[in-house]
Order: sequence, then structure tokens, then C-alpha cells
Amino acid sequence: MKKFFSMYAASIFFLGVSMTAMNNAEAQSVSERNGFIAENPFIFIKRAFLVRDNEKEIVEEIESASTSIARFAMELMETKANSSKDSLKQVLPGSREQLRLLPEATNGRDLYIYSVFYCWKLIDPDQLQVQIEWGDITTPQRYTDSYVFLRKGSEWYFSRHGDLIPFRYSLKGYEFKRPCSN
Repeated sequence: MKKFFSMYAASIFFLGVSMTAMNNAEAQSVSERNGFIAENPFIFIKRAFLVRDNEKEIVEEIESASTSIARFAMELMETKANSSKDSLKQVLPGSREQLRLLPEATNGRDLYIYSVFYCWKLIDPDQLQVQIEWGDITTPQRYTDSYVFLRKGSEWYFSRHGDLIPFRYSLKGYEFKRPCSN
């Protein structure tokens, strides 16, 4: 009987450990499963970097650009007028004029906030394109735009908008299929 109880306790222990391991795998974000693990600084923003299976081979570039893109997103979120484009540090000087600013949120006071970074594409070894879905802080309204970053040394800078035409929509449910640019 003692032997049976020992075997039973051991099997319960291993079952519990394996269930915990399976739950941890399911709890990981898509980005963690595919090689991009968000780290400081700007870990909150970087957790929104969605990296899909077909983008695994460019994880190194995404990792390299992650801090620069997070800084860019924060700067852009705080920019409210064309005159403040000059203060943006993560934008190439010749690219400031073509940078589209975020629209106002539906309450008329706030701007959109960053939500999801997705559809990563390495255009050239030093050019990375990403789409950012910006969320309205008061409603399910979303604004999506495409951004291309150019590597200069170890930093990445906004150089132009990608080939996706920016659009607004209202998010309904969790299974929304986000369109990627070409």
C-alpha cells in the first residue's frame, strides 16, 4: 500500500509539473514563442511587438530596432502639431515633413496610443517596415499606419511611410485579421 501511495504521489507531481509547463507555453505571447522577448527599456511597448512564425528569420533585426521603434512610438504619441515634428529624435531630418501625425481620439482632447506592432518586413538589410495599430483610449476605434525605419549605426530612424494606406476602423472582438502591406 505504501508503495502504491508513493507511485500515486509521484504521478500526481509529474502531472502537475507537465500541466504547469503546458499552461506556461500557452500563456506566452506570440512574440516570445517566436524568439522576440521584450526587454527594458520600454518593455510595456515592446510586449506589443507581434512577431509571427513567417517573420522568425528577421527577429534579430526586430530586436535591434526595438528600442528605437519604441522611442519613436512614444515621441509620435506625444506630438500634437506639425511644429513639434522638429523635436522628434527618432526621425531622419529629411523625413519630418512626410511623417503623418496621429489623429485626435474621439473625445477630441487626447491622441491615439500605441496598441500593436505587426507585419514586420525587412526591405533591405538596413530597412525594416512595421505597421502600428494605434488605439483610441476611450473607444474601440483604431488607426493603422505603416512605417519604414532605416538603420544608422546601432539606431533605427523613421525614413518614410510604408505602402499601406492608413485607415481607421472600429475593433470588434478579438479575432480581427489585420491586413499587411505588400
